[in-house]
Amino acid sequence: MLPNLVTTVSRLRSRFTQALAVGVFVYGLVLASQVSAQEDNSQECPNLAVYYPAVYFANNPLTAQTPPPDAGAFEQAQWTQLAATLADIQASCLRSSEYYALLGAAQLNSAQLEPASESLERALL
Repeated sequence: MLPNLVTTVSRLRSRFTQALAVGVFVYGLVLASQVSAQEDNSQECPNLAVYYPAVYFANNPLTAQTPPPDAGAFEQAQWTQLAATLADIQASCLRSSEYYALLGAAQLNSAQLEPASESLERALL
């Protein structure tokens, strides 16, 4: 009777250990996915509507200044400033096609051809 009891306890302990290991593993996966989701939410891309050219240029301090005689240079300066402003929020918009399309357009209009092609390509991905 005693050997049967020892064998039974040993089997139960083995099953309990396996079940406990699986439970800890599943709990770890759930916890990791929640942490990952919280990190993704903290890095959420802002509303990009304020960076669209018609809105951004209308509210831009550079626009409040009297444009220089060379309107092309002034427009390029606006696009360059928009590209720089968008570059500041890039870390929070790494997965936004809209962001990369807008950044690429700003870079293209400010004669930054190589970065523009990379941004526009990333917008398509």
